[in-house]
Amino acid sequence: MGLLLLSYVPLAIQLASTDFGEVRSAIGFLTGGGEPSATSLPVRIVVIGLRVLAWPLTGLLTDAPVAAILAAAGVVRAIVWRSIAGSAQ
Repeated sequence: MGLLLLSYVPLAIQLASTDFGEVRSAIGFLTGGGEPSATSLPVRIVVIGLRVLAWPLTGLLTDAPVAAILAAAGVVRAIVWRSIAGSAQ
């Protein structure tokens, strides 16, 4: 758990140095920015979740989308596996 938290330290530093612009952009993307969006809310939630899960492992989603998807799938798989393994004991 500590390693997982440490992997987000660079992200926290980057966000703090840019006045949390990425967070505001993500919220604006999620809410549609007050304008009608061509992308539905469930799709926007999946994109943001993918970005959050993959960033510490692959960097920006747009730089390596296939690697980001595989990394996010691995993170979800590890969480599910640990949940199942933890409840079996």
